[in-house]
Formats: sequence, structure tokens, C-alpha cells
Amino acid sequence: MNAKGWSRPAIWSGRLLQYIASLLLFFMMALTVVDTFMRKVFSSPIGSAFELTELSLTLVIFAGLPLITARRGHVQVELIEPFLSRAVRRAGDLVIDLVVTIALAVLCWQLWVKAAEQVGYGDTTSVLEISLGPVTYAMAVLSGIAALISFVNAILAATGASAEQAARMGSGGT
Repeated sequence: MNAKGWSRPAIWSGRLLQYIASLLLFFMMALTVVDTFMRKVFSSPIGSAFELTELSLTLVIFAGLPLITARRGHVQVELIEPFLSRAVRRAGDLVIDLVVTIALAVLCWQLWVKAAEQVGYGDTTSVLEISLGPVTYAMAVLSGIAALISFVNAILAATGASAEQAARMGSGGT
């Protein structure tokens, strides 16, 4: 399958993650508004608002992780990069992408281990008793996807693709 054939699934999966994150953000906003209204007007806040916000925020962060990784949007400090040759910058991009890949792979692995523990122990949230295992498994899968994307970024860096080209591929060409 050529690069163009891979881009369509990547674009749609990226859009799906964006929609999921957007819906979760909207849910958090609406929940906060309703919870605040109920607290101020009726002195009766939503008892589980904190748990729902906490779980939603976790999923928003991890849904955004593959998107940011695909766009090479992680925080960077470029103090000396303008003074380096193109070859040195490419080598630096490769090293950074490989370090990020390893870090995300370790995160994925550790989250998977933690999720298995949570399922084994039956860990739940305290108020609504929502099982934590599936949420942690989702975090692990999204971290794994981000690790794969970072590895592709490393391959692109090794072959000489610029960060801008990789970012265009990660954003669907927009």
C-alpha cells in the first residue's frame, strides 16, 4: 500500500479522535455548568461531577496524544537549531523521535500492566463505581498508537522527510 493509501485511514482515525475529544470536552463543559447551577441555585451539586470530569479529562488528554504526535506538536525548545546544518537537524529529529517512541512504548506497557491489575482487583471509582480497567486500557492503546506514530516520524526523519511534511501527513494535508 502506498503512502496515499495509508493516508485515508490515518485521516479518518484522526478525525474520529478529534470528535471523541470534542464530545468529551463538551460533556465536561456542560457538566460543569449544570453542576455549578445546581450548587448555586439549589445548594445541591451533582455528586459524581468530579469523577466524571476526571475520567473525561483523562480520555481527552490521551485521545489528543496521537494527534499531537502525528503533527509533531510536542513542546520543543529550538535554541541552536537555526545554526545547525540540515543533516544535523535531521539527525536530531531522528534521535528525538526515537526517544519519544521509546517513552510512549514504555508508557503503553506500564498502563497495560496497571489496567490488568485494576481489572484483577476490581478497582472502581468511589461514587459511581465505574470500572477503572477499561479506561486505563484505553489510555494504553492510545499511548501505543502514539508510539507507532512517533516511530513513523522517526522513519520519516531518517529518510529525510521534513517536519513540515510529517506534520502535513499527520493533519491530513491541511
